[in-house]
Amino acid sequence: MGFVGPCRNESCFKNDSGVFAKGGVVLKRKRGRVRRIVSGNKLHRLERIIPGGEGLKPDQLMLQTAHYILQLRLQLCVLQSLLRLHDT
Repeated sequence: MGFVGPCRNESCFKNDSGVFAKGGVVLKRKRGRVRRIVSGNKLHRLERIIPGGEGLKPDQLMLQTAHYILQLRLQLCVLQSLLRLHDT
């Protein structure tokens, strides 16, 4: 997902520091690169969804989220394998 330029609709804004926002995600320009910063509201919602996510710093929460996604994918693979075994 790349940043192509300033937003041109009402849900986006730009301030003097070069910050663009849309849908709770802040895009921040730094030395020609754009960083994505997740808003506090989205982090709070993620904290509630991810087991053990409450009280974690944002970087730790992202790592915990990645771990949880991998765990869910592994569970899905195991269940699909069991289903294949059962069908044969």
